[in-house]
Amino acid sequence: MNRSMLGIPAAVRRLCVLLAVAVATSALAADADLSGTWQGKLQAAPGNSINIQFVFARKPDGSLAVTLNSPDNGAIKNIAADGVSYSGGTLKLQVPSLSGSYTGTVKGNTIEGQWSQPGGSIPLVLAPYQKPTVAKADMDLLTSSAWTGPVKPPGASFTFVVKFKQEKGQLQGSLLIVEVGQEIPFSDVEFSGGKLTCKLPQAQAELAATYANGAFTGTWTARGQALPIELKKGEAPVLALKLTPEQFAKVAGTWGGTLEIPNPTTGQRISLPTVLRFEKDAQGRFLGYVDSPAQKAKGIAVTEAALNGTKLVVKAAAIGAEYNADLTSDSLTGQMTQRGQNIPLTLKKGFVPSLALKLTPDAFSKLAGAWDGTVVFTNPQGQKTSIPVVFRFEKEAKGREIFGFLDSPSQNVSDIPVTEATLTATKLVLKVVANNVEYDGDLAGKSLTGQWKQGPIDVPVTFTHK
Repeated sequence: MNRSMLGIPAAVRRLCVLLAVAVATSALAADADLSGTWQGKLQAAPGNSINIQFVFARKPDGSLAVTLNSPDNGAIKNIAADGVSYSGGTLKLQVPSLSGSYTGTVKGNTIEGQWSQPGGSIPLVLAPYQKPTVAKADMDLLTSSAWTGPVKPPGASFTFVVKFKQEKGQLQGSLLIVEVGQEIPFSDVEFSGGKLTCKLPQAQAELAATYANGAFTGTWTARGQALPIELKKGEAPVLALKLTPEQFAKVAGTWGGTLEIPNPTTGQRISLPTVLRFEKDAQGRFLGYVDSPAQKAKGIAVTEAALNGTKLVVKAAAIGAEYNADLTSDSLTGQMTQRGQNIPLTLKKGFVPSLALKLTPDAFSKLAGAWDGTVVFTNPQGQKTSIPVVFRFEKEAKGREIFGFLDSPSQNVSDIPVTEATLTATKLVLKVVANNVEYDGDLAGKSLTGQWKQGPIDVPVTFTHK
């Protein structure tokens, strides 16, 4: 055969093949598949860093979808990125709800880049993330019992009960604060080399402890305040009340009323439905609880109760409250003392206050369903934060009463009760006591335009009916 084919020498053909392979290999490297979770640490401020996760997934058309999460910050959960481009090893994306953007370059097994927000840019290096596996011996240790111990902030003491379980091969955990009465799941639990970390981003809290000599010793950090903690094996203590059977018989049951709390700034009153319950457990012990339905709080422990004649004294240490009342067969009349305020409170036996909204059928027909909006506010550092929120208006199962709820999907919070709703012509006023929220808006068909007021926040928010 001739030394050339189609006029191209064989050596040149071999060189072209090698070059083609090199180019193809280079292209593959540039477009390496990013599918999965990548994590990096963002130095938000000196001494303050948070873990950020980018979750990459391929769309049917082959393009990339990216969502952001943070194990350390409950406000950053399943936040979608826009304008995602990935070409030649360079990744670019926008995150409008965080007023941020990211540009990075794939280098080996990392993505090296910059996270930008108003005010500047911060280095952010991402690497593939896989949740550490827990050795069987460690899993057996953690799940063998609940772990209990005190945490003592200034002027108070709380009993922490941490429980672990294995579900679908993964380690999961939860925290019960006995005096508060609410069990909360941890978002992220890791245990390796005797070191335990449990994160609770919605409370900006973390448990970090080391196991030795049968106990976990470390710190509980919440909103920047670190407190020592030691957890040992043991079930949750029962806060049994020291009442005689005769005394308990006089208070047993449910007592309900409304606490009218004055706002010293505005002069207005906040109506807070309040429930006091006295019950027996399976072992016959006497227990007491305070519920605040509007604040989505149930099972706050009564830590002390004393009945002397008709004089009842009830204390709930978790909320720093004391109730002094005169008891009759069907009512309690007295004063609730909390944080220096003395507020009259009358409770009726067997009465459970309702959070049903006083809306006419016509008003409900205009509001029924879900309304989507986004609250955008600027923090003290000048950075903008966007939080998607949803108002929902529904009828209960029997269709007689109307209820409203506020959801914050990115914060994994739902069913916060709307405590007041009034619609006069097109003027809508909504109040959510639990979050200190008031929304004043104008209704026009499927759109609500108005002001979101929450503490120092006073920003325009538009809601659209789904």
